[in-house]
Amino acid sequence: MHEQRKLKGSAIIGMKSNRRVRSIHYFVAFTGFGSFSNNVRHIRAHWRHIDPGYRRRAALSAGLHMLTAAAGLPFRLAEQVAYGRQLEATRFHAAPIFIIGHWRSGTTYLHNLMCRDQNFGYVSLFQTMANDLAILGDRAIKPIAQQWIPQFRPTDNVEFTMDQPQEEEHAMVRLSPYSFYHMCCFPRQAREYFDRYVMFGNSDDDEAAAWRRQYIAVLKKAYVAMDERRLLLKNPVNTARIPQLLDMFPDAKFIHIYRNPYDVFMSTRNQYFKTLDITRLQNVSDAEIEDNILHFYRKMMQHYVEDRKRIPAGNLIEIKFEDFEASPIAQLERIYRLLGLPHFAAARSEFADYVAGSANYCKNRYKLSERTIEKVNTAWSFAFDQWGYRRAGDTTAVEGPAPRSKPQPQRDSDPQANTGNTSYTEPRLVTMSECGA
Repeated sequence: MHEQRKLKGSAIIGMKSNRRVRSIHYFVAFTGFGSFSNNVRHIRAHWRHIDPGYRRRAALSAGLHMLTAAAGLPFRLAEQVAYGRQLEATRFHAAPIFIIGHWRSGTTYLHNLMCRDQNFGYVSLFQTMANDLAILGDRAIKPIAQQWIPQFRPTDNVEFTMDQPQEEEHAMVRLSPYSFYHMCCFPRQAREYFDRYVMFGNSDDDEAAAWRRQYIAVLKKAYVAMDERRLLLKNPVNTARIPQLLDMFPDAKFIHIYRNPYDVFMSTRNQYFKTLDITRLQNVSDAEIEDNILHFYRKMMQHYVEDRKRIPAGNLIEIKFEDFEASPIAQLERIYRLLGLPHFAAARSEFADYVAGSANYCKNRYKLSERTIEKVNTAWSFAFDQWGYRRAGDTTAVEGPAPRSKPQPQRDSDPQANTGNTSYTEPRLVTMSECGA
């Protein structure tokens, strides 16, 4: 019995150690290789907002940026000399295709799947981590960086590799102050970042122009690195940036994917908790996080519903996540057909292989309390009507698609849905499934 307790204790310590190592790796992936001056300038500007318990983390972030900046300096200088003029003169032969939709709505899976079509280029994870040396550092720096990132994303167990498609917002947050994702460090200022860099409501003309220049620079780097293939981009923030994107790319095409609001809320909540545990430099309450999720979704999606009228006919398609999950190849064929995209037949086998390889992906599962149901029903009422989802009643069981393998209990399920730390048997619950999206 004593030996069993020792083994059990060792296993628990080992699990905590592994989580700590994964957290450090994710912290490096999130903070390393970016602009040292941008990082230091941002931390200095917000130093008063950093809680005392997180100043060591802030110093570590600055140190990582300094270390990686020094290591990459020869590549940065060489890349500027070799490609600076070419990048400045680069013009896009075809307008990008933008995958949009709120976080946790299936954008990642759709992006990864469509990027199996070799005719598309994209912003890679390595490009977001080390954008200013992404071309010349591909062979020397990328293998080193791969060793320092976690194997899977901590929020949903989606695999992390340097060459996989990634959202360009992660490059923007490393290179400039003009990104909503700075809220990952300063969550109490989340609404300020959202208003300025998602809605552009509090940005002046100079700041908006600076954002545009940096955004175009990130896309040009990807375009050149991907041999000038048409860019396929995924960035949930762009859901509220339709006017800005059309101003830059009048012929851009858009794929909007939407999902059951209850699934979106719980999956986004899980994402916030897990990400902020690793990246934040200040405390924030669970209640404030939940209120922000409700606020951001409502503002973003209502903005999108109004702005989608600006998109020229034939350049927008909307797909339901649940339909896409059930029949991904059929939905891809529909996307290609309605947007007039070529090469579907040639890429079909690649799509099928990717879908087959994802067949055993294990989803998280959540339970919603009546309190949460009421909050979502009230704040996101328009979404149920807009996209035809049924509201849950007090005793209605609403389930997402059944997981393909046995799910693991989540420590951060809705706290109001359980009477104890591990109980999942409270009556009158709404059970949700979460896809890694």
